[in-house]
Amino acid sequence: MKPTHIHSTHGTRTTRIGTAEGEGQLAGKTLVIYLDLSVEPPATHYIEAERWDAEWREIPTDACPVCYGSGTDQIKQRKDRPCGGCYGLGRVKEDGETPKGEWEVAEVAGRIIEGLRGKLERANSGIEAMQRTPGVPEAIDAERERRKERQKEKGPPDWVQREQKWREGRGRGLGGARQTGD
Repeated sequence: MKPTHIHSTHGTRTTRIGTAEGEGQLAGKTLVIYLDLSVEPPATHYIEAERWDAEWREIPTDACPVCYGSGTDQIKQRKDRPCGGCYGLGRVKEDGETPKGEWEVAEVAGRIIEGLRGKLERANSGIEAMQRTPGVPEAIDAERERRKERQKEKGPPDWVQREQKWREGRGRGLGGARQTGD
């Protein structure tokens, strides 16, 4: 059975079966029934709908069948290596085939970029709408000023102070000069 959802933190692959109304202690709550595909044989579980929405994410239809959209090596459990099925993109071609060659990878990457551009445009339009709300620009400016004042009071970070003290101090080189290794 093909997984439809993946857990957002530990990556468990599941298939959502449906919903049901809770009984007994769970009366009045909507439950999501799902099939856990990480165990053999697959086990059926249920969870509250709010928790399901918070912890599971839907696997897109064009997600890589190897990494299920994460873009990392799931076979060897290496989070620092890209997936070999999708070259780290997390997506495959629209027909479900893995990209072969640079041009097919570029096509998949182009689709991802277009989706991100749409999200960015929606976010920017939301920010612009908030900026037009009376009082919001003034509140943002006031918060910026408060942060600047707090930074002035706090002074530079510790590592900057240590660096300045080191540079102003006497060195051990010829004539008290610093030996920097150059």
